Amino acid sequence: MGGSKDNTPVKYTSKLEDFIEEFELCDIWRTKNVDSRLYTWRQRTPLIQCRLDFWLISNFLSSSVTKTSIVPSIKTDHSLIKLTLSGENFSERGPGFWKFNSGLLTDKDYVDIVKNTLSECDNKYHNLENKNLKWDTIKSEIRGETVKYSKYKNMKLREKRVL
Repeated sequence: MGGSKDNTPVKYTSKLEDFIEEFELCDIWRTKNVDSRLYTWRQRTPLIQCRLDFWLISNFLSSSVTKTSIVPSIKTDHSLIKLTLSGENFSERGPGFWKFNSGLLTDKDYVDIVKNTLSECDNKYHNLENKNLKWDTIKSEIRGETVKYSKYKNMKLREKRVL
């Protein structure tokens, strides 16, 4: 709205259209708001408004988008495009970043699990020549056992609290 229509860089527009077609993408805000005229960029004097920003998603994900909106943003002349996704692939996330509980080091059962895991890894990966890979693999296995034991221990603690 406003401004000159002649300044549209045609070669970039066609490249973007080719990209969208090649990767089977859609501009989800436009798809969900066919008749709406909202803008993501504005200049106040003279008043010029454009929809410069897009949220491109895979066509197969478009049915998972339940809501789209364009909302003002702070400290910029661009607005935000917000999406709300739903479906079985977009459930609530877990607690986040896992961090080792150093209190486990005084737990005899946990120490035994780590010793057994180290022994098993020594047998399983004895032919692995790359020492860095071997070390990372062992750490990964110990972490897996640690997470499993921590979950078990927390479950038992919750059971005690319920009783």
